[in-house]
Amino acid sequence: MIRRFCPLTFLAFLLATLAHAQTFTTLYSFSGSDGSTPYASIIQDPSGNLYGTTNVGGNGSCNGGCGVVFNLKTNGKEKVVYNF
Repeated sequence: MIRRFCPLTFLAFLLATLAHAQTFTTLYSFSGSDGSTPYASIIQDPSGNLYGTTNVGGNGSCNGGCGVVFNLKTNGKEKVVYNF
C-alpha cells in the first residue's frame, strides 16, 4: 500500500510544481471623472468589449459623482456610457 501511495504523492507534487502561476494585467486605471471604484462583475460582448459599473466617480449630480457605466474596448480605450 505504501509503495502505491509514494509514486502518487510524488506525481502530485511534480504536477503542482509544473503548474504555471496566473499573472494579472491591469487593463485600465480610472482617473475619477471616468469613474472610480469598479463595482460588481464585468460582462463581455461578442466582439470582446467589456462593460461594467463603478459606484464612485463620473460627472453625475452627486458630490464627486455617483458612478458610471463604462465600456472598455479591445484596444484599451475606455468610454463612459452613462453617468449616475
